[in-house]
Amino acid sequence: MSQADRKFPQLVLIGGISLGGFVALMGAGAAVISPMLFDAPGSDPNPWLWTMVIGIWSAPLLGLLGPVGCGIGLWMERKRRWPLVLALPVALLPLLPALAVGVGILGLTVFCGGSFGC
Repeated sequence: MSQADRKFPQLVLIGGISLGGFVALMGAGAAVISPMLFDAPGSDPNPWLWTMVIGIWSAPLLGLLGPVGCGIGLWMERKRRWPLVLALPVALLPLLPALAVGVGILGLTVFCGGSFGC
C-alpha cells in the first residue's frame, strides 16, 4: 500500500471536520429564523415545508456529529487504516440536512408552485 493511499482517507476526514463546523454554524443561524417559514396562511400542514424545517433543525446536530465521527476516525487511523468507503460517508454526514432542504424546495416548487401555503 502506498503512502498516498493511506493519506487520502485522512485528508477526507480532516475535510469533514471543517465541513461539519461550517454546517453547524450556518445551520444554527438558519434554525433561529426557521419558524418564520410558517408565517404564510395555511402553511402549517405543508409536508414540503416540514421537510425543509426538519433539514434546517438537524443541521446543527449533524454538523457536530460529523466532526466527532471524523475525529474518532482520525484517532482510529493511528492503530488501523480506515477505508475510504467508511471515511467518506462520515465526512459527508453534515450534508444530509442540505439534501433534505433541497428536497423540500423542489417539492414546494413542483407541487405547490412555490407557495408556502399549499
